[in-house]
Parts: sequence; structure tokens; C-alpha cells
Amino acid sequence: MSKIRQYTEQQIEQLIKEQISKEIMYDSDFVLESNESLFARGIINSMAVIRLIRFMEEKFDISIEVEEETRQNFESVNSLKNFVLKKYQS
Repeated sequence: MSKIRQYTEQQIEQLIKEQISKEIMYDSDFVLESNESLFARGIINSMAVIRLIRFMEEKFDISIEVEEETRQNFESVNSLKNFVLKKYQS
């Protein structure tokens, strides 16, 4: 049974970008491209991943399992958005 999706794809992307800018980079003017690698650019580390997990679980009402905490799912804003959308379909 799919979860009820409360946000559009664009809203999910924007909310993730805002979270990273404000709560991880501490810079609301920080410009982040949706497809750039968060790891390669040094934007997120293991602690930031934990904060993103908590944010996504609360904001999007999803549950993230340990085995889903992969670099592939957290590589970019696009991969995070697609992960949330996939969770809504499960």
C-alpha cells in the first residue's frame, strides 16, 4: 500500500535543498545543484547523513531502514528526492 504523497516532486527537492543549506551548510544563500555529488563536494559526512535521515523521516513521514542508508541514496539532491518518491510508492 502506497503512502499518501503530501508534496510534489519539486517541493521535495526544494525542501531537501533548504535543509542542506540551512541545517548542514548553515548558509541559507548556499547554491546547490540537484545533481552534484554531496560527498565529492564535501557537503555531507556521516553526521550530516544522520541529520538528513531524521529530517526526511519526520518531514516526509517515511521510515528509512539501515540497509537503505547507502551512498547511492544520499549521493545528490536528486538521489535523495528519488529515494523519497520510491518510499512513497512502497
